[in-house]
Amino acid sequence: MINLSDTILAHLANSPALMQMIESFNEFLDPSANIDAFYNQVWNVLTAQGYGLDVWGRIVGVNRRINLPGTTSFWGFAESAASNLGSFAESDTPARLWDGGSGTEVYNLGDEAFRTLILAKAMANNCNCSCAAINQILSTLFADQGRAYCIDTGNMTMLLALEFDPDPVTLGIIVQTGVIPRPSGVQASIATGLAIGSTLGFNGSGLATLGEGTLFSGTYTIINTGA
Repeated sequence: MINLSDTILAHLANSPALMQMIESFNEFLDPSANIDAFYNQVWNVLTAQGYGLDVWGRIVGVNRRINLPGTTSFWGFAESAASNLGSFAESDTPARLWDGGSGTEVYNLGDEAFRTLILAKAMANNCNCSCAAINQILSTLFADQGRAYCIDTGNMTMLLALEFDPDPVTLGIIVQTGVIPRPSGVQASIATGLAIGSTLGFNGSGLATLGEGTLFSGTYTIINTGA
C-alpha cells in the first residue's frame, strides 16, 4: 500500500513487532501491478480487453455475438424476403433444399468493434431520442465508413440514412443490438446507399428535386413496426 500508516489503528501502531510484520508484508507483496492491470483491462472502458469488455457489455446491455444470415444458399421462391434463397439455375453454386438448420451464423465482434458498440449503447441508454442525439450515436458507430444520420419523416416514422452500403456485421449491429434508440411508437426504417444530394425525394426531406435527383437505388428496410 502507498500510505500504509493511514490504514493502521492508533492503538496497534504502538506495537513495534506488529508494525514490523505489517511493513515487511507490505514490502514483499506489492499489489500495485495487479491494481493497474485491473484498471486498464477491466475498469477503464477505453482500454479494457476481452473479459473486461464482456463485463462492460453486460452493464450497458449488449453482446459481442451477432447472428448473421447464413452464407449457404437454399432453394426458394422469388417472393420470399429471405436474403439467402436462390434458384436451381445459379451457375456457380446452385441453391439446394433447406436442411432444417437455422440459416444463421454467429459472428463475434473483435475488441475494438465491441468497444465502439459499448460506447454507442451507453449513449443510447441516456438518449432523449431526438434526431440530434441519434445522429451523435450514428457518427460514433460509423465515423470511418461514411455519413449516417436520422431523418424525421413524419407520421410517427423515422429513417436512418446511410450514405454507404454496410457489410452484414454493421447491418446486424443496427438491427439486433438495439443501439439505435427511437421514440416510443415510432416506426424506424433504414436506407443504405442513399445519396442525400442526388436521390429524388419529397420537399423538406433534404433530398433532390425532379430536375436534379435520380430514383433511389439502394436498400430500404423496415427494422421495427413502431410498437
